[in-house]
Amino acid sequence: MSDLKTETGPSVLKSEVEKAIHQTKNNKASGPDQIYNEWLKLLNNENINELSVLFNQVYDTGHIPADWLKSVFIPLPKTTNAKECSDCEFECSYCSKSFKIKQRLDNHIRVHTNERPYKCDYCSKAFKTWIHRKTHLAVHLGIKNYQCRFCSKAFTYASTLRGHEMIHTGERPSTCPECKKGFISTSAMKKHLMTHFRGRHANKSAVLDIQKKEEPDMEISYIDNEIYMESGTNEKQFVKKNQV
Repeated sequence: MSDLKTETGPSVLKSEVEKAIHQTKNNKASGPDQIYNEWLKLLNNENINELSVLFNQVYDTGHIPADWLKSVFIPLPKTTNAKECSDCEFECSYCSKSFKIKQRLDNHIRVHTNERPYKCDYCSKAFKTWIHRKTHLAVHLGIKNYQCRFCSKAFTYASTLRGHEMIHTGERPSTCPECKKGFISTSAMKKHLMTHFRGRHANKSAVLDIQKKEEPDMEISYIDNEIYMESGTNEKQFVKKNQV
């Protein structure tokens, strides 16, 4: 404990504790206690009362817990005065990319090695960076900081919120190259595009852009200057090059 000489004054109010927690910024690294600001914002009335009692004890006695005085400093080696990629000191040993900050290089290398050192405390998933782990933990903890502007729904991820708000605004940024129908997401558009493969030819560039993960049993190849498509339903179709 550390002594803090204080003068007698008004008690720390519960409303002051709530306001202080509400004003903390999201997406910040945690301290030694591994508690993120987003988690503090999930505290209920009972938890806030307990914190208020604790803060008043510290205020009245002048004794600060030793753990509260600890800080975490993470050195970030950095290339000074780097203006071009060629000036960056930290170069990837797997590809030609280079980085100004070593931590960014470390994160990038995990793309090649697929190393996932940041493990979830609640399930078996692991992640390449601590920020991805933190974002995932919000799912388990029920944190939904992204509020819809048009209704009362809230979401864990900003990307989910953007897709949801398009329902309200009518935006359809992904357009089918065949029929010009609009969709909220690219994945939804690609699934729709597969329907054009049945019964008539499809746009060549669109065919080649389809990812196999969207329909794993679809085979696309060239045979004698034709696009040959075969699906799991045994449907076959030949498309002449002059048709696409």
